[in-house]
Amino acid sequence: DSLPARPYREIADTVQAEWGLSPEQLFASFDREPLGSASIAQVHRAVLHGSAKVSVVVKVQKEGIGPIIIQDLANLKAICDFVAWMDPDMNMKPLLREWCDEVPKELDFRQEARNLVEVKANLEATSNSGAMDGCSFDFRMPAPVAPVLPSGAGETLEAATERTLCMDFQDGCSIKDLKAL
Repeated sequence: DSLPARPYREIADTVQAEWGLSPEQLFASFDREPLGSASIAQVHRAVLHGSAKVSVVVKVQKEGIGPIIIQDLANLKAICDFVAWMDPDMNMKPLLREWCDEVPKELDFRQEARNLVEVKANLEATSNSGAMDGCSFDFRMPAPVAPVLPSGAGETLEAATERTLCMDFQDGCSIKDLKAL
């Protein structure tokens, strides 16, 4: 969550390309500085238009990261092929196949939005069913939130596109903040 952030202009361009409006048009407010920046994306806090002034976070994929990840996987495959040729006992191809199947899915934030909904439903069902042998647990999980267009007509966009995802804001602390945990 603490890699160098990409320039705001790049983030704004991606939001514009994916949702058809700039962050300033799409949201009542949009923080130019990210809450966090990781390898694939960075997350910015924003407020939706409308009377409720709902706080959200917007995950925006870093420009050009998709081809870089795909190239990294191809490079890793070449290395694994060489290692397996040199030492057949060190065959990592099954693991690499799994990565090659799964990692590209991380580049489509529509899939992430579907996963958020599914995991939340599964956790709620498990928590409420007693399937945990009498144990109960509380959890908070962000849900996808569709941005409301500023026109006042109440029209919304999709919560996720391939490279953007809008979720409700969940206040918390970093997993690295041992004192807060």
